[in-house]
Amino acid sequence: MTLFVFTPSVSFADQGEGKPKKIVDVGCGIGGSSRYLARKYGAEVVGITLSPKQAGRATEISASAGLSDKV
Repeated sequence: MTLFVFTPSVSFADQGEGKPKKIVDVGCGIGGSSRYLARKYGAEVVGITLSPKQAGRATEISASAGLSDKV
């Protein structure tokens, strides 16, 4: 399994692996970047945050955006 690290200055095409299938978003907060990556790459994204409140809100927003199967 290849682990991709998302940074604004590096695109996944630069990695030579094509589009990622799974992404881990550490420090995701309410999941904005997770949803963005899921939409852009069609990848399954796992978000990690220390706040249960933020995790709950991220789940709600992702569900309302139709991304429950990806985020």
